[in-house]
Amino acid sequence: MTLEGHSARAPADDGFILLARKLASRDGWPFQLRAEHFKFMVLLLLRARWRECDFLAPDGAVIKIKRGQYASSVRRMAEEFGLSIQNVRTALRLLGEYKFATRAVTHGVTVITVLNYERYQDIQTYVNAPSNRALTRPSHKGHTLKKESNAGNEGLYKKVFHAWNSHPKIFPKHRRLTGAMRCAVAARLADFTVEQLARAIQNYGDSDEPFWQEWRESRRGWSLDQFLSRGEGAKVDKFLAGPLRPRAGGAAGSSYTGAVNPNGRKFIK
Repeated sequence: MTLEGHSARAPADDGFILLARKLASRDGWPFQLRAEHFKFMVLLLLRARWRECDFLAPDGAVIKIKRGQYASSVRRMAEEFGLSIQNVRTALRLLGEYKFATRAVTHGVTVITVLNYERYQDIQTYVNAPSNRALTRPSHKGHTLKKESNAGNEGLYKKVFHAWNSHPKIFPKHRRLTGAMRCAVAARLADFTVEQLARAIQNYGDSDEPFWQEWRESRRGWSLDQFLSRGEGAKVDKFLAGPLRPRAGGAAGSSYTGAVNPNGRKFIK
């Protein structure tokens, strides 16, 4: 089955764009964009002119649209991209803050310029990328690069470690940052930012006192690497929303929402 109007053997005569994997990587700056704003960014790349052309403005003026630019209006983009007007305005603001694109209004037309368009739409940028050359290097140099990468992330590991040890309620306290903790932080950084991990830890510590009484009675608490693990109820995901509180309108004895203790029981008051 093929899409309507597209034969499996038909040539892609509408052209193409290049998308850097960096845009979807954990270290890529657009990673924090919401789905609708990321969609706008990709569609903007698809609509940007690949060569200079003339654009006729509503007032009859002829505007020169350069390579990497797109001429439209907020309302028209919302209709064509299937987004709300507010989503388009927010996306334009965020992409401006991230230095991905700029916009200017002339003759009643919004002209968006994709910054660094030439760099990211030139195939030679990817052919000559250092990461590609690194694939041909001996394996022992690959280990060196990995060590350098780990060294560069050490500051991130220490921030999460400090967030854990500095909260007065959280126990057990750790004397040193272990390899297991580094691995746990590195694994969760694929899903969350350092700030989000620190906020989940803060919410964990800020949970109501009965929650901590339950922990003390169980004589057991999560270690940092256990808290960051994906198992045992995905604790980061649950505490990211806020501290553990009693259910709304609940009386004494009502259960708490959120994580589950090691014995599989709800934390109760």
